[in-house]
Amino acid sequence: MKRAVTYLALAACVSLLAACSVTRVGYNYADIVVRYMASSYLDLDAVQSEDLEPRLVRLHQWHRVNELPAYAELLRSASQRAARGITAEDVAWGLGNVRARYRSFAAKAAEDAAPVLTTLGAAQLAALEHRFAENNEKHARSSSPWTTRSAGAPRRNACSSASATSRAT
Repeated sequence: MKRAVTYLALAACVSLLAACSVTRVGYNYADIVVRYMASSYLDLDAVQSEDLEPRLVRLHQWHRVNELPAYAELLRSASQRAARGITAEDVAWGLGNVRARYRSFAAKAAEDAAPVLTTLGAAQLAALEHRFAENNEKHARSSSPWTTRSAGAPRRNACSSASATSRAT
């Protein structure tokens, strides 16, 4: 039994390290992924792509220097608050801080992307609008608690499933 627990703990540590490595690799290549996504959404021409690339590299570097330390501090503070027991005030504090971090990043990203975005042509903007509409429709279908599955049964969210179960018992 002791050996099984040791192997289980070792497996958990290896899994945790692998997850950290995957996260780190993913973060380190985020600028490349964002550039690919921007190209697929915006159908950028060669000049726009060349202009966007260094902007994304700078944004990524700014994020690493400015935002990651802020995230670390936020997590330290959240951990201290959680150790005392989480209150409604703590939840409001956490949401406020997450929103502030999002606003900070969004403002910087918009500032950095604006010079490229102002060069988009009418066809690129129409394609972007079409892509957003498709994504919104796809999201609406997948988020609806009444979306039908392939078997024909209505898809229910956790709340409607729980209430259905409580009514049945």
